[in-house]
Amino acid sequence: MIMFPGKGSSSDLRIITNEELIGNVTIRVTQAYQGSKKWGTKTGFYMNLQLGSQEQKTSITSQPSWNENLEFSVFQYKFACTATLCKGSSKKIGQGSVVLEAPALIDGQLISLNLLQKKKPIGQIKLYAKFTRLKNINTDLESLALTQPLFLSILFDAYDPTSASEPPDIIAMALYELFSHHDRLLDLMKYIIRYEADRVDEIALMLRDESPSVRILSKYVRLTGEEFLVKFIKIILPSIISEKGSVELDPSKIDPRDEITQNQTNMIEKANLLFTAIFSNFMYIHPNIRELCREIIRVITVRFPSQESIGLGGVIFLRYISPCIVAPDSVVPTYKDDLVPKVRRTLVLLTKILQALSNNVMFGEKEPFMVCMNDLLDQNRPKMQKFIEDILNCQSIPATSTVTDCELSPVPTTVFENLSNYLINHNDKIFDCIEKRLTKNQSDEKELSSLSKRLKTLIEGIKSSKAKLTSSTSSLSSSTSSLSASSPI
Repeated sequence: MIMFPGKGSSSDLRIITNEELIGNVTIRVTQAYQGSKKWGTKTGFYMNLQLGSQEQKTSITSQPSWNENLEFSVFQYKFACTATLCKGSSKKIGQGSVVLEAPALIDGQLISLNLLQKKKPIGQIKLYAKFTRLKNINTDLESLALTQPLFLSILFDAYDPTSASEPPDIIAMALYELFSHHDRLLDLMKYIIRYEADRVDEIALMLRDESPSVRILSKYVRLTGEEFLVKFIKIILPSIISEKGSVELDPSKIDPRDEITQNQTNMIEKANLLFTAIFSNFMYIHPNIRELCREIIRVITVRFPSQESIGLGGVIFLRYISPCIVAPDSVVPTYKDDLVPKVRRTLVLLTKILQALSNNVMFGEKEPFMVCMNDLLDQNRPKMQKFIEDILNCQSIPATSTVTDCELSPVPTTVFENLSNYLINHNDKIFDCIEKRLTKNQSDEKELSSLSKRLKTLIEGIKSSKAKLTSSTSSLSSSTSSLSASSPI
């Protein structure tokens, strides 16, 4: 982002849209001087100014003298200004152009243009231009998100899961891209772990919904840890695809020609293959995911003592490994055509077994047809514990994942547009969440009060900027329609 230093300043807040908005320029149209050729005075004069696609005009006066200020947005440090002198409703007398440089206009500058008609000088135009750099809404949003964890909490708190018109991916992906740009994704994931642990009353509820914070975490572990996922999927899936027998355990779904005991044996075989594929390849889990696991242990030890393994299961299995077992083609697309209903059913049953093992629970009344797998769970609990210890203790592991924190790209303007829209759409809910947190925890009163004031200013600026943008677009549309019928110079 280009910002120009100088004396100009403004408390106005603007939104960056498709181009980089760096400030505004105020141009005072003073007067136009006649040359030897007389222009006449019967119908009055006005001046039309154009900066890029922006156009504005003065009022109509009996003499070509106005002393009126016209304001334009500035997107580049050099820009062309075209002034057209008109009389009557639309007749053009002459035109003059000049290229201006924003830094040179910070203290204000007198500008004299030659007024030309069919490339011949017929007079002069006098202008005074002053550039003012603007406080940038994007910069303020960026600063809040990157330096104020409490701001992220309020954004997540304000999300309404009951609203069908509000998919969680919009705010989730905006924050993901913003932190990715600054190589801060791991910091964001650690904060999300702390936030998620704090907002639930029992460990079993942690990371179980599809909130924006959980969506962010899910995307991170999926992309960052892809190498490990590809390895174990390529080990387990060919065996499942080539299996001739059935592994169905639900009596209501078993083929009459199959024997339940043989199906159970087949399932145990496939489950053990899955466990081996996962547990023996722990060294390929990305270092950042292992660090995230250590953060989970630190947080859960304090928040939910003696339940660390369940907290780890929520990240490692529920949000990382299990989704790729259910949909392996999301990791290895070449398997898509092989995922016939029988294979997908096998993968679903395997996921159930893996989740029960990671959550340290047994099958019971909820799914009685799965009770036959409880002995298998008991046999593999020591292996699960060893797997977790291996993840936490492993320090030196090669990582070749194609997606890492360090692969940065420019922050898309849609990131800031989505953050701005989210603040406006959740205006009331945001301040309700702040009040609830004030009531719940008085120790954060100073920080919450400061954040509340800052957010009020920011949201008012966003609303004002959107209103000005709408007004400017309407004005430009009307001006363009009016000028389209006028005759050329």
